Amino acid sequence: MFFNLEDKEVPAALLVFDKVTSSNKTFKKTWLLHGIEKPEVNGVQTVFRRTYQSPVTPSRYNGKMIVDTMLPDKNDANIEVIGGEEEGWSLVNGVDYTGYKAATHVDEGNTYRMELSPKTERETDYFLNVIQVSDNDKEYYIKPVMLETNLFYGAMIKDRAVFFSKSGKRVTADFSINLPQKLKTTVCDVEAGEWQVTADGETKSVVASKDGGVLSFEASGAVSLRYVGEKEKEVKAVELSRDLSVNLKIAGQYVCCPVSPELKYGRFMIPVSTLKAWFGLNETDEGDRITLEKDGVTAVITTYDSTLTVGDNVWDTAVTPYYKDAELMVAARDVAEVFGGRVRWYPMFMLASIELPEPDYSIPKEGYAVMASITADDGSVDGGNVCDNAIDGDGDSIWAAKGVGRYITVEFDKPTSINRVDILFNPNGGRTAKFDILVSDDGEEFTKLFSDVSDGSLEDVAWEYYDLDKPVKTKYVRYVANGSNISDWNAIKEIRFRKN
Repeated sequence: MFFNLEDKEVPAALLVFDKVTSSNKTFKKTWLLHGIEKPEVNGVQTVFRRTYQSPVTPSRYNGKMIVDTMLPDKNDANIEVIGGEEEGWSLVNGVDYTGYKAATHVDEGNTYRMELSPKTERETDYFLNVIQVSDNDKEYYIKPVMLETNLFYGAMIKDRAVFFSKSGKRVTADFSINLPQKLKTTVCDVEAGEWQVTADGETKSVVASKDGGVLSFEASGAVSLRYVGEKEKEVKAVELSRDLSVNLKIAGQYVCCPVSPELKYGRFMIPVSTLKAWFGLNETDEGDRITLEKDGVTAVITTYDSTLTVGDNVWDTAVTPYYKDAELMVAARDVAEVFGGRVRWYPMFMLASIELPEPDYSIPKEGYAVMASITADDGSVDGGNVCDNAIDGDGDSIWAAKGVGRYITVEFDKPTSINRVDILFNPNGGRTAKFDILVSDDGEEFTKLFSDVSDGSLEDVAWEYYDLDKPVKTKYVRYVANGSNISDWNAIKEIRFRKN
């Protein structure tokens, strides 16, 4: 049973009830729940977190899911965490069924799970778990309470309660429940038809549908329920609210903004902080004037009218920027398109999709060593994937060669002090490249600076940065490729060197 708790701190809860019967009471019954990160178990409470931070985009997970086990009770419940490199990711009855790991942020193959089982052997066991979600970096939590009658198991959380039939069959007999406070109550597994619900000195008629078999009402204290007989539930048309939520995708990923995007006078409005993060914009805040800048392109937003100034051009965005929970909301299309983005609106899904401009992999004019030439070892390469591709500024070309110890050598236009090496690897399903960086003054005698590996979990092409322990002045830099965790193949798209 899903509850929209209408709570900003704990917005939703899911109550899951299972009854399992086996002919042999020694048969172990297990309730499972999977999560990508390792859960924490404290008694009969299990906490799943999702904290992945993309090293490429502003995408960041900040979710927490708390599972409170009501049944089996605390004296009978046994909770184990399954997963891990040593124990085996997919261990089932002593056999590890782990497959190949994709090693990306969306990979859900090698994950963890909790296993909940009763300690006592019985033919019939009940499982009742209350699951709530909130932000991982907050201590938000609503304590659930177990509820029970002779016919039902149930639980309450906040101002909601739900009951499930112990028999697994629909209840036709009269029954009563006791609610510790005024609760929006749902009783599942009842006979279809009319029921009289008496509570708080009042009696009202509630109808359970044939398909649902569910009663819903609000009450407190002692509540008695009496079955009257068959009656069709009247189905009423529901008018949808015009204040519908708006979804946002940037670069193909769903994005959670500091405050929710919305439609205003037909324009899609978004926090300017979200655009800044995803487009990599610099901001200058002058009170009623916000200047956004990137690569020489500037856009000036005025907070007192609907104008947007780009260079010498001024145009009307039709909507004056405004603050929503301290976040400045701006027209997404106007600002995104100034910086090379593209916005598409899908009304059927209430979805705005923002495409980012194509990345520029060329060497910046300032701050980087000037590369005069590049050469490679005498070994063969993969087709046209020659060493020149590693410094051509084209993210679609690569240098590719097979074998441990294959190398390319970059010559600077003059001896240059560098403090960082930037490499654009060719991503390939969790491949972790192994490499050495060597330097030389004459191109003959080389000294190793460091050895390292690439981040095989990156979900997209992106620069990876390797800071030197201290600046080094050199004329030549050699990249020595040593294969990867998958094979002896080596491939990089670009390499560059930041000046000290």
